[in-house]
Amino acid sequence: MGYTTQSSFHDVRSDIRFPTDFRAVLHWDGNFASVEIADIANGGMRFIGRYLPAVGVAVRIGAKGLDEKGRVTWRTDHSCGVMLDREINALAVVRANCFPPSRSPDKLPLDSIPDAALVETLISIFWKNGARPIFESR
Repeated sequence: MGYTTQSSFHDVRSDIRFPTDFRAVLHWDGNFASVEIADIANGGMRFIGRYLPAVGVAVRIGAKGLDEKGRVTWRTDHSCGVMLDREINALAVVRANCFPPSRSPDKLPLDSIPDAALVETLISIFWKNGARPIFESR
């Protein structure tokens, strides 16, 4: 009837998905939102959050070990799916965000410290790749 059910999204996925529960930041059209990555694959991700971009919008995703671009392919009230512009090593991203570091906290970069403020973490992640800090527009 012209729409797709949530369960049918699983039918079209070709990559292995890893369930996760770590935070990331979505940036689009001058806005950013803190989201949870619900699952991740080499070619895409599913996000849960309050403020999400519309279908078709180009986004930038930032988390520890992750700074990628993609496009929103589907959206519900509190979740959305993003297809990445290029393939990533999803398992490496999961490992970087879900397991404790093996070094002492005073020798860790800012984006690997769990208690770092979100804005400081964003600045650290995006500045590493030459981007300027982005703040949520109101």
